[in-house]
Amino acid sequence: MALDPSLEPAQGEPANSADEVFYTAAPLPPRTRLDKFNVDHLIHESAAGYTYSANDGLLIIQEYFPQQIAVRDL
Repeated sequence: MALDPSLEPAQGEPANSADEVFYTAAPLPPRTRLDKFNVDHLIHESAAGYTYSANDGLLIIQEYFPQQIAVRDL
């Protein structure tokens, strides 16, 4: 997975603001809340996005997250 280096601040260095912002293409961590849904765990990862189990396995959430162009700030 190659991200555009201009989108990604150097590791450990602050972005151009007072707060440190790190960009990643990582999936959401377990127990992440999305509105009324709770992510349990990652089921599948592809170049187009992520699939999660949610609400104790009662739901499946598909996140469109094209890894070649999308980043997530944590």
